[in-house]
Amino acid sequence: MGRVTPATAEWQAVGRDGVSTCWLSDPMRASLRGRRMRKRIPREPADAGAWPAPWRAIAQRWLRRALGDRPIRRDTLLRQAGADAANDALRLIEHLFVLGQLCAEEQQSAHGWQATRYWFLDPAALREALGLADPDEAARDWQALAQRDLVDDDLRAAAATLADKPPRLAIARFGLLEALLSRRQADGGRAPATKRDFAYEARGDTKAISTAEWQWLESVIDLAADGIADHVPLLLLAGRFRLATASGQIDCGALGGFVGVPAVALDSLDAIIDAPTRWRVVENRSAFDHVARTLPSDEGAVWLPGYPPLWWREAAERLLLVAPAPAAIACDPDPDGVQIAMQAGAVWQARGLDWTPWRMDAAALSALPHHRPLSERDRRLCEQLLAQDLPEGLHRLLCWMRDTGLKGEQEALFSQAT
Repeated sequence: MGRVTPATAEWQAVGRDGVSTCWLSDPMRASLRGRRMRKRIPREPADAGAWPAPWRAIAQRWLRRALGDRPIRRDTLLRQAGADAANDALRLIEHLFVLGQLCAEEQQSAHGWQATRYWFLDPAALREALGLADPDEAARDWQALAQRDLVDDDLRAAAATLADKPPRLAIARFGLLEALLSRRQADGGRAPATKRDFAYEARGDTKAISTAEWQWLESVIDLAADGIADHVPLLLLAGRFRLATASGQIDCGALGGFVGVPAVALDSLDAIIDAPTRWRVVENRSAFDHVARTLPSDEGAVWLPGYPPLWWREAAERLLLVAPAPAAIACDPDPDGVQIAMQAGAVWQARGLDWTPWRMDAAALSALPHHRPLSERDRRLCEQLLAQDLPEGLHRLLCWMRDTGLKGEQEALFSQAT
């Protein structure tokens, strides 16, 4: 005999007290192991609005999760109610049984029949009476939502991480992925936006995305590639040239050092006056600051924020559209630095312009006073890069790192005068 539930039980005729019984053991044999199920018929609606406040609080704890077709132990119900609310919990159990909302599974003992487990017969109605959401409904909604195709591979992969999450959490986070897809499809672009901008786009409130949700998003999606950052991204520029738009000009060398220009503002760039004959692209921020102070008068410098995000690539393309010039690219002398330089150099290559590595050679790395060991990830990336078509200097640099097991930091290369 399989597991008996209230739905599959063979219920006897209703007694005078309105209670029907299903025997789980032989009722003709006297035994302390006797078992039965009992429920009251017909079921009556639960007027939770008339319940005392402690009853409502206890019921909310009991009904918070999807119950499905499963019994709950009496001890579990009392524990969830809390030690201080045991008496209220017992009265509520009796009240729900009288309403026909609970089915009791009982065990015979020396003290008579004792309830050991209960079945909620209509948890959805109880939740509705209490104004609670139905977790079963959320599970059904999530099952339907998970069938939607998010088109882009990275969004699909992100959605796959939600498979084992609670339905309400999965639904909320899937909505963020859909908002990202909408951004990508709107006007065919990924315009720069702050995190608050995106929160407003996704949920109509600039603070509606929690810290935990941002952390999850950033772990599964390259938000920078979607143009989403804490603030409007700035392109840092140095040199004695002027950016000209229909509204006016910005003299990048007027104050010495460098200037920060909102990346999106470069869309209105018409020309660069006294344009550089060479662009120096520098990854390390301290190294960029040094280059900005010592830059030759006919050159310009651009800060590269690590792996080049989409907004940076688009801004660099805009600069090259009005001021095409070759590039010298300086990144950390490590495997990641080589890959970053290759990705940045691809922006110049796409416009038919030359680029060369700058201070990214084996001699400069070997001359550094301090080195760091390559990690396993570094070694794997090193081998992957060596299998590609690389500038000769970068190939030799990677070979030196592979053979010595060492790498360096770009900042040390610029600690002395250019």
